[in-house]
Amino acid sequence: MTDQMQELQNLISKGNSAAWDQKWNDAAAYYQQALEIDPENFKALTNIGLAYFEMHEYHEALKSYSKAIELNAEDPAPYEKMFLIYQALAQPNEAVKSALHAAESHLQNEDIQKAIENWKRVVEIDLHNIKAHARLGMVYERLGKKKLAVSEYINTAGLLQLSGNTEKATESIDRALQCSPENIIALRAREILNQGRQLPLPEPVLTDQSEELKLDVAQLEAPEPAKTTVYENPIIEAVDKAMIILAEALF
Repeated sequence: MTDQMQELQNLISKGNSAAWDQKWNDAAAYYQQALEIDPENFKALTNIGLAYFEMHEYHEALKSYSKAIELNAEDPAPYEKMFLIYQALAQPNEAVKSALHAAESHLQNEDIQKAIENWKRVVEIDLHNIKAHARLGMVYERLGKKKLAVSEYINTAGLLQLSGNTEKATESIDRALQCSPENIIALRAREILNQGRQLPLPEPVLTDQSEELKLDVAQLEAPEPAKTTVYENPIIEAVDKAMIILAEALF
């Protein structure tokens, strides 16, 4: 190791020690000295980004993280910090972009749980984000969480239908049925879509999402209170009654 590289490592180490003691200004100064030796040192860039973040110097932090991403776009850490910064700056659109990038990076690294966390962050800000719902459906299916997968595929279908893309909406419902062929909610959703009626749109989830999501089946078809539904098809009648019983059991 050359003298210059040794000095670089010493400066980063001093910065880390200062950061450990939460002396963020000192930490930033050490990392800045390290960057003067090696302006493209990924660790120094992300560490100084953290120091700026902790000091609420958000724009400086963004500069550091953006440069770090230019050097290594596959590391999710800078995207996750940028998500927090954009939230602090009240820039939800940029926060969503950062969380989506972080999720994709985690997915490439096969860290599925971290990817899920970031897609959930997206839908907390942008409930109608099609990509996040579609990705959640995909990974839940991969994890064997069929109820969650079906729910997200139906969410995706409803949003695609709303945007005018009925063909893709149908594909999403088909995916839900491939995942769980006998799922009564997915079967009813396909029927509603085939009838040309709007599927329900996603609603905020207030419960712990570690549990399998319980889709409010009543949303799939909300009858007008003053009218009595007349069924021409006994199969449809049986399905609707089963859904009502299921809804009462769940809620």
